[in-house]
Amino acid sequence: MQLIRNIFILYFQFLSKTYPKTTFHALQIDISKEDEVKHVIQEINKVSFLDILVANAGYLPTPGPLAASDTSDWWKAYEVNVLGTYLLGKYFLNQSQPTRGKPVFVGLNTGLAHLGPLAGRTSPYASSKLAAASVVEFLQAENSNIKAFSVSPGVVQSEMSAKAAHPGFKPTDSPDLMANFAVWLASSESDFLNGRFLWANWDVEGLVAAKEKIAANPGEFRLTLEGWWSKFEELK
Repeated sequence: MQLIRNIFILYFQFLSKTYPKTTFHALQIDISKEDEVKHVIQEINKVSFLDILVANAGYLPTPGPLAASDTSDWWKAYEVNVLGTYLLGKYFLNQSQPTRGKPVFVGLNTGLAHLGPLAGRTSPYASSKLAAASVVEFLQAENSNIKAFSVSPGVVQSEMSAKAAHPGFKPTDSPDLMANFAVWLASSESDFLNGRFLWANWDVEGLVAAKEKIAANPGEFRLTLEGWWSKFEELK
């Protein structure tokens, strides 16, 4: 924990030096703790309204068969990935400062959420990320005044990807790709994708070119079982 804190401080110092005209505030929290999430939003609101929140924190338990897993480690994936997403979303919506424009919530997710057991022995991570994506969908559906997305950053070299050690996924994407994609999502150009599950390594120009087709299909890029969902009204 101390090592992570030291790295965090060094990066904060680097950003402050690189961008001297920008004011940075370093606040460390555990997103699975409600009092800490509430406090950090309150601290931010002392300065201004939080316009854009990128929920990047996540937890991957040691991969292995479910039957042999450590219960507390398995459940920690849900505490961080699901509860953490819920708490960030809840207090992002309940800020004390007046809204400026349309707030943007970006929840980092994973392509493993789509794979189920094909993702390998990662039951807590894959299933909790699937649940987290659903939380983000509800976050947006219940609040038309915000934009919210779930995004897979692609396959990026990191401690977490190394821990997953999935033979079918080799790191090929840059962290900058996700950062740039998040900036684009905060712009009005992405409005037609609001509430959907996206991949940072998709071609943005291709998405924009398909804007009308995507907007016309409410089930496109969502978790919904579309074949059932689209026929639901007929079943009533």
